Amino acid sequence: MQSLVLIGTDRHRMTLRPSQVESDTLVVSFVPPRPLPGMTGLGASFALWLGFSHVEVEDSAAGQFQQLSPEELHKALAPLLPDHPRRFFCGASLGGHAALYYANWFNARAIAFAPRLPGHAYFRPWLTAGRRRLARLPLSHRDLPDVADPALRPSVLFDPWIAADAAYVDRFVRPAYPEAWFLPVRGGGHKVARLLAYQHRLKPILADILVHERQPELGYDLDGRPRNHLRLARKALNRGDAPAASHWLFQLMRNPATPGLVEAMDRYHALTGSALLR
Repeated sequence: MQSLVLIGTDRHRMTLRPSQVESDTLVVSFVPPRPLPGMTGLGASFALWLGFSHVEVEDSAAGQFQQLSPEELHKALAPLLPDHPRRFFCGASLGGHAALYYANWFNARAIAFAPRLPGHAYFRPWLTAGRRRLARLPLSHRDLPDVADPALRPSVLFDPWIAADAAYVDRFVRPAYPEAWFLPVRGGGHKVARLLAYQHRLKPILADILVHERQPELGYDLDGRPRNHLRLARKALNRGDAPAASHWLFQLMRNPATPGLVEAMDRYHALTGSALLR
């Protein structure tokens, strides 16, 4: 069965990608607006590879999911619920907040990576001048502690060194879910999921939660961050060590958006006369 659009409006879009095998598990990913067509929500391809059905919920440009009521979401997902008693809602950043919020109406376990809600008053100290318009967004949803079912016990992965994300967890998640699985990724930054994918840890973590329903081992290496690998590549380039530079640049190709990578690649080309890493 091909993808099926469950909701398609100017406010939000919801797409079902059904499992190709019989499955009792539904994974719902919440994603903010994205500029690139064909991209899928967090965990989408992995959920389908595991044989689970997947629904992607995409929000409008400025809605922050506030225009999608739990009742509207429930109406769209209702045909799927009887055959999918195991339900997981996941997302990163604003999508992580949405996963935590909506899971309460579906008896679902949430998996939230660096959740935050930029339109909420708590976030105002971290709003830059260009994003202050987000604080003017009317919030229609209640705060998480007011709607949460503590028995759901979500998984929350975040960097406690990022003040905005730590504040969200302390203000909303801990009071709502005292028994949640809190997994601190110190030094991981706001893009925790991307960093864990870079270190080949994202899929094992998702598998522990989605398949085995057990608290995962992070296996996170603070020294294995792209910025550290870039530092090592630059040191190798400075001393003219092309093989070492190639090794670290090859690692960094898994995260091509790393600031400074293009400059380092140009330096490697100037050093070796070749653009090939290996």
